[in-house]
Amino acid sequence: MLATPGHLEQVLDNLIANALEASPPGGTITIEGDKADYDLLVLVPPHAGQEVVAASGLGDAGAWVPTDRATLAHRDHQQIFALGDATDLPISKSGSTAHFEAPVVASRIASLVRGTAPKANYGGRVMCFLETGDGRGPRRAGRSAVASPAVRPWAAARAWATVVAGDHTEVEKMRVLVAHGSKMGGTAGIAETVGETLREAGLAVEVRAAAEVRDLRPYDAVVVGGALYAGRWHRAARRLVKGNAKALRERPVWLFSSGPLDDSASEREIPPVRQVQALMDGIGARGHWTFGGRLPSDAKGFPASAMAKRNAGDWRDSGQVRAWAARVAEELAATTAS
Repeated sequence: MLATPGHLEQVLDNLIANALEASPPGGTITIEGDKADYDLLVLVPPHAGQEVVAASGLGDAGAWVPTDRATLAHRDHQQIFALGDATDLPISKSGSTAHFEAPVVASRIASLVRGTAPKANYGGRVMCFLETGDGRGPRRAGRSAVASPAVRPWAAARAWATVVAGDHTEVEKMRVLVAHGSKMGGTAGIAETVGETLREAGLAVEVRAAAEVRDLRPYDAVVVGGALYAGRWHRAARRLVKGNAKALRERPVWLFSSGPLDDSASEREIPPVRQVQALMDGIGARGHWTFGGRLPSDAKGFPASAMAKRNAGDWRDSGQVRAWAARVAEELAATTAS
């Protein structure tokens, strides 16, 4: 948690003091035949789904709507959506949860109406406030364990939670992975420029080779870039996307390619090659851009060495890369604000 030890201690002290003041003296309680002595008793009433869900026939035995974690669609009826208290997701039932889910549902319904592939996914974002008693209202904000159901609840909370005091203007930085599949360093250089631009926008960014990435759970958003060779994306980039498709569907994702050894990428927008487009469709990627490539004059191996004799050069446009990365940062800022 991003808070001072004294601040957290104040929160816990007030929670305990308020509970003791409102609770009767210690005693013994019997629940379902079992007796237990207590000094402080905290009872949580049973939480059940809504009658309207039970009557509709769309709910489970507890009157909750079986809901896909990423799309928020009914697991058996893809054109029916749920949010807030209606879902069976193991997360907070607070109003903030419905607030973060609503744009996803709205976007997916709009896509269904337009007949386009839906791209918006819910990443488990929630928020709750804590009363400290010192005139301030800290909040805990981030992703709940919905995106990582195997993680212990407290471990998940420590991974995403932040306590913010005062005027609530400080927020946890979104964590972004920029992964690259690069053979001769050109695509890696583009990835570094993307990462630098995202950092300048206030994001926490890690730039890594795609082959080194083993776990996407630490990241809130992902950018993957790959070099193009004869119309095929770099193998490490392909493997990263294919092997982590489920996790990527739960996060905002952008892809980029690097390849053309001429000015074409600076003159016009070049669509993704068929292989990359298929990967984008599979994970619901939010966008893609093709940048110019780089071929050093001393390139090794065939056919790179043969091509370098007549076509060596650097067609990467750093201004174009920065402009695209800035647009990604703007979309991520809009996602966080919503």
